[in-house]
Amino acid sequence: METLFLGFGLGVLGMAGLAMFGFVFLKAFQQRNVAFDAPVWVVLLLSYGMSYSEVYVISVIASLGFTWQLGLAIGTGSGWGAVTAMELHRRIFGKQGSKEA
Repeated sequence: METLFLGFGLGVLGMAGLAMFGFVFLKAFQQRNVAFDAPVWVVLLLSYGMSYSEVYVISVIASLGFTWQLGLAIGTGSGWGAVTAMELHRRIFGKQGSKEA
């Protein structure tokens, strides 16, 4: 378990939630980038971030086993990652393609 701890004072559950936040944030942002034809370098860069965060979360689950606490941390991180990505993409690129446009 020590190899999974990065020293941010969050513990393994906090780091798993943070990693899942990052993964879902990048995945949601990536989805909007693909839909709106973002440059190739942006898509590739985000893909690497997605892969590292997903592998980290999978390794935590493989190491600890799945518990309700881990599910709560991952679910919370995922939800906030999606909401944050949608809001940030809208602020950066406007409301193109949204229901409000």
